[in-house]
Amino acid sequence: MRKTSVFVTSALLVACGGPDAETPIELNWEYGQTFHLGASYRAGEVMSETPSVSLDGTDNVRFGETWSSEIIWTYQVVESGLVPTASDELHKFAVTAAGDVASLTVIKAFVDPALNTDPDILTVSPVVYLVFREDRDRLAAIVSFSYDNEGNRVEDAWSATDLGRSYSTLSQTQLTKAPALLAPFGSTWGDDERMLENGSFATTFAVDRNETDVVYEDELGGDLITSRYEFGEPWPTFTASDNMETRLLTDSEVDDARIPGFMLPAPPEDFDYRAALKTSIDLDSVLVLDEETMGGGWTAEVYEEFYPWAGNWWPLKSAKLVFGSYGGNCTATGNPMSGGATGCTYSELIKEDVDEIKKRMDKLQAELRKMDKDAPEYQEKVDSYREDQDAVVTVLVDFYNGIRDGLDGGKITVADGKITKAAEPGSGEEGEEGEEGEQADEGWSYELNELSPMDKFALDQYFQNPGARNNPFYLQAWELLNSYNPAGESW
Repeated sequence: MRKTSVFVTSALLVACGGPDAETPIELNWEYGQTFHLGASYRAGEVMSETPSVSLDGTDNVRFGETWSSEIIWTYQVVESGLVPTASDELHKFAVTAAGDVASLTVIKAFVDPALNTDPDILTVSPVVYLVFREDRDRLAAIVSFSYDNEGNRVEDAWSATDLGRSYSTLSQTQLTKAPALLAPFGSTWGDDERMLENGSFATTFAVDRNETDVVYEDELGGDLITSRYEFGEPWPTFTASDNMETRLLTDSEVDDARIPGFMLPAPPEDFDYRAALKTSIDLDSVLVLDEETMGGGWTAEVYEEFYPWAGNWWPLKSAKLVFGSYGGNCTATGNPMSGGATGCTYSELIKEDVDEIKKRMDKLQAELRKMDKDAPEYQEKVDSYREDQDAVVTVLVDFYNGIRDGLDGGKITVADGKITKAAEPGSGEEGEEGEEGEQADEGWSYELNELSPMDKFALDQYFQNPGARNNPFYLQAWELLNSYNPAGESW
């Protein structure tokens, strides 16, 4: 069998000090083999380089890219040396250009709950099958099973039939959460640079006799990917791309990560990945325009009832979900109790205070973006940013706690289609230390129908869940803290 000859050859190469520089890099597996990959993913931030923060004010100020905690994937070889028959769905992936039938390897990747605590990935519970053609170590198909938001199992499948070329969209593009990035076929252990059939380049840099780095392009995104291969390992020991980093874990690292009480977890269920491949998307065909299409053009449209709405859209930085579509102009039109303002919402009462602080934060962020992190004044500006962040959290929490407390205590009422806070007189006198007494609260009143979407929703949640532990009005507070950008610097 091929695997036996490979292992004998591998043993001889190790005895001689590693593979020759001209030897192609290969990945070799045997049936039942298990290995583990740790993967971290770059988190996409909506507004800026700063990650989202919570309302408790305990988050550290961070600038730059934000990456997830490491997810540990378990890879199991569930098929090896498989020669499919003509009736098998896998047969078309095994047929070579010469008409021969090559053997296949199938690897099952899943997230073991005994090694992971991330609730998001455990809820999705992905199981991914990777189908390789052994004669060229080429990824021929990927099938992914996962749960959707409604708890239903969904499947996605991608395939490739043109396995004679060196580059591969399947293995040079990250299509699933399970790491599947692999260097182009034919990359060697020694220093080399070669142009692939599509004009892109693959460059290898020998680290030592047993390790080599391969730099190649993402076939869909065009970004550079770097994979480090170590002779005798079943997968690259490290891969870095713009949005994901992976590493091959040692047995001791896996043992250290194992959660007590999960020493013998039940394996995930087996899925009919063969059936899923019947409807797989062949990337080799869908990414290439045929001559007829290029010559005659191509148009498509959805059914009329699915036409997109061509109305206005609101960028998150404007916070119109909090302030309403009038854009926070209420404060300029006078007190709503006078009846002179329309299209107003109660969150606008806090807008001026929040604007002052957030504009200052935006200026600091722009300065920090241009500074060297080792500069003496860098930490000073970070501290100032944190102080402003704490200040805006305090303003937001005090205000929206006041809304809920006012409703709880009857000082704020909802009746006759309005939400109203009654006017309260001030003390009008100086305190013991000569300070002015409390100013009179003129009160306010807003039409329920004219409230902003989030102000309406939070109010509805308050009455739907009386006495709830969580303050529903923190919805607006979080949005103003993390998405609102009155200075307009970020998108």
